Amino acid sequence: MKRTDQQFFSLLRAGLWGTPPDAALFDGPVDWEAIYETANRQTLLGFVGDGIALQVAHSGIPEADKAPVDIRKKFLVQVVKAERRNEKLNQFIVRFNRIFSEAGIVPVIVKGQGVALAYRQPMHRQSGDIDYLLTPEDYTKAKEILTPLASEVEAEGTDRLHFNCTVEGITVELHGTEDRIHHTRGPERKFDDFTTRHYAAPMRYWDLDGEKIPLMDHHFSVIYILEHFHHHMMTSGVGLRQICDWIMYISEYRDALDEAALEADLKDLSLLRPWKVYAALAVSCLGMPAERMPLYDPSFARYNSRVWRIIAKTGNFGKYERKRPPMSVPRLLRKIKSFAYILKQTARLLPIFPSESLRTLLRRIKTGFQHINEF
Repeated sequence: MKRTDQQFFSLLRAGLWGTPPDAALFDGPVDWEAIYETANRQTLLGFVGDGIALQVAHSGIPEADKAPVDIRKKFLVQVVKAERRNEKLNQFIVRFNRIFSEAGIVPVIVKGQGVALAYRQPMHRQSGDIDYLLTPEDYTKAKEILTPLASEVEAEGTDRLHFNCTVEGITVELHGTEDRIHHTRGPERKFDDFTTRHYAAPMRYWDLDGEKIPLMDHHFSVIYILEHFHHHMMTSGVGLRQICDWIMYISEYRDALDEAALEADLKDLSLLRPWKVYAALAVSCLGMPAERMPLYDPSFARYNSRVWRIIAKTGNFGKYERKRPPMSVPRLLRKIKSFAYILKQTARLLPIFPSESLRTLLRRIKTGFQHINEF
């Protein structure tokens, strides 16, 4: 790993856990702009900014090697932006929790703001969208409420219950708990069954400004977060912040997790190997204490460098590498370019996730042929 990457991870660990950064890594020149760019690409400016504050306060680091004032200000601006964005999202959640509840909908928050609660500084998390998990019936009703309010609505997915729109500048995603039309077998169907089973279990509640916000149980949440970001990794790319979400959630709620039950479900859902790969990265690079990480296997650390290279190169949804052609390009050519990127990502991931890489590739080919009549 390059020295600048080592310094980035040291600052990130400090920000996540509130521990001093490694003074030995800051003995000499530091490419602060490169660290800022990495933190920006991985949507981790807030937590790296927290780490820089600890670096500046570190008595073992010479003043000449501490972050310069202009860099501190640059990160501080982003911390303030994150705080304001999180406040706006939280206000939105409170308001729409009331709107949905009055319509008889149970608006369960997954990922996002619910996961932020596990961080030492929740308001410093660079937030994305708001995700709701709903029964198929509530999913339909929520769509009917959101659509007239939306400034933008994406085409609904044809292979799963997924709706995406923008309301008041905030992206809102609806996810259905089950999809027996599209998912009839395989890991996807098993995951639908797993989701439906846990959705029927007692909810947790987040008291946000006096409003009770429904959240899923801890066992479901750690697996759901993993499945979500691993799916992105397998198809296009993922940002490091999503992995940070996962490990901070595990660390905060470790005592509520049953390791044997986790292992059984992860095996059933074909997610045990991904869990172990990312767990090794979490312990080696992100400061997760090994004793707090269920099912940790240090032998999987051999993939750390390769996994980080892929994350650093692609970013979330492959946004830093995947060049999407404009809509003016014929649909067939756009699909060919998309498939070429899928082949590239498959080749990179094959040594890490051999069986899943091939299964994902075959699934994408099958989906492509199912839509061939659209060209």
